[in-house]
Amino acid sequence: RILAASDAIDFIGNVEGRDIATATVDVIVTDGFTGNVLLKTSEGAGRVIQQMILEVLAKPEYQELTAQLMPAFMEIRQRLSPESVGGAHLVGTKGVVVIAHGSSSRIAVANAIAMAVEGVSSDLVGKVSDGIERSAR
Repeated sequence: RILAASDAIDFIGNVEGRDIATATVDVIVTDGFTGNVLLKTSEGAGRVIQQMILEVLAKPEYQELTAQLMPAFMEIRQRLSPESVGGAHLVGTKGVVVIAHGSSSRIAVANAIAMAVEGVSSDLVGKVSDGIERSAR
């Protein structure tokens, strides 16, 4: 009720699994276990789909099409790469925490550290605290 009544937050209520990968919402709040299951399932599904696409496009009859599509696939791969993002903020009101994947490369860890530095520099914790305080009024 507090979130729904807030002018500072556009609270839309519960979301479906299909909303996670779309622009329906910017933030999803969940407990750690459920969030981790969601992330791991999404990662696994993405890898399976990627592998299936690559297997089909490796066929000789798709060689020309593959050559044309490969730059687009590489762009998508880069955008989705955990290495380019580094991690995700674990948002709270006590400090800045960035969680990186357990198999992160050196580049991913460096990007996660840069994300944490940006969180501190931009006063992320202060902004979260202020937003929570405003929404509770």
